[in-house]
Amino acid sequence: MNRRIYTFVTLLAIILLPGFLFSLEKDKVFEQLRLRFSGLNSLKLQFTILNKGLSGSLLVASPNKFRLELMKDKQLDRIIISNGQNLWNYSPKEKQVVLSTPNTSEQLDLQNVFANFEKIFVPISLAKENNSQLGSNLTLLLGVKNEPNQKVKLYLDNKLQIKAVGFANGSENLLYRIQRLQLNVPIKTITFEFKPPKDVEVIDLR
Repeated sequence: MNRRIYTFVTLLAIILLPGFLFSLEKDKVFEQLRLRFSGLNSLKLQFTILNKGLSGSLLVASPNKFRLELMKDKQLDRIIISNGQNLWNYSPKEKQVVLSTPNTSEQLDLQNVFANFEKIFVPISLAKENNSQLGSNLTLLLGVKNEPNQKVKLYLDNKLQIKAVGFANGSENLLYRIQRLQLNVPIKTITFEFKPPKDVEVIDLR
């Protein structure tokens, strides 16, 4: 091999190798996360929705139970609870709760990112990325099975702990900074029940 060809091949390898390695690594990272969340019985997490002035907590237990509480300006903004059979969407400000039947399909929302990780996602790419609010990250881009237009981005630290979850929702991008995540912790069943206050209007859509 003459010097010019050798130099060209070497340069080509330098250019292509990082992308090739990241392509292999994305599958390894995905597999580690899949194993972490497979067989998940419950989770607790606290989060902040960046640039929205919202923070909250999420409790999840299988099957299909969750409790989502949102705070705005240090005031309770909304509670959404599912016990697997009923879903309550309560707005203290509007003094109204909408009672409906939960959608058991695998929606693209925060609780399903963790509770149905291996059922919903396939890995697309892995990259290094600097974010003005999150700092330096590994970012794992995930595709949604049977929904090619929907994607989720996980922001990971160097120990592959999830720092944030990004959703593209139409023209709006939502970025959830994960502040605390606990897996397989005991949660009382009553946590996933809701009794409307006396002065609240109940709209039953079941």
